[in-house]
Amino acid sequence: MVKTAYFGIDSNIPYWTATLVTSGTDMGTANTDDFSFASGDDVVHTTHGSNTENIPVYVKRKESASPRSFRVKVEGVGLDGQTRSILLTVSQSGYDLRATTGLSI
Repeated sequence: MVKTAYFGIDSNIPYWTATLVTSGTDMGTANTDDFSFASGDDVVHTTHGSNTENIPVYVKRKESASPRSFRVKVEGVGLDGQTRSILLTVSQSGYDLRATTGLSI
């Protein structure tokens, strides 16, 4: 079973890329193979968009009740020519799946 969450990108950036962080200190606590931007059996760790969008996130069901998290880096070039990036967190606690950020790019 797969659970779905959405996170919203509130942006005036005409083109951005969202990528699951799979290594390093910014990585979440979960197995990255359990995360995808596409439904089905394919594991897709990168997606693209423009301006303001809601992005679906698909996470494989987990039997353990312990919480886990995934981190997604969203990066794009603003209208001023400056590169902007933020980290979003997709977290799961029990059967509750949330994608959150307090920031916009």
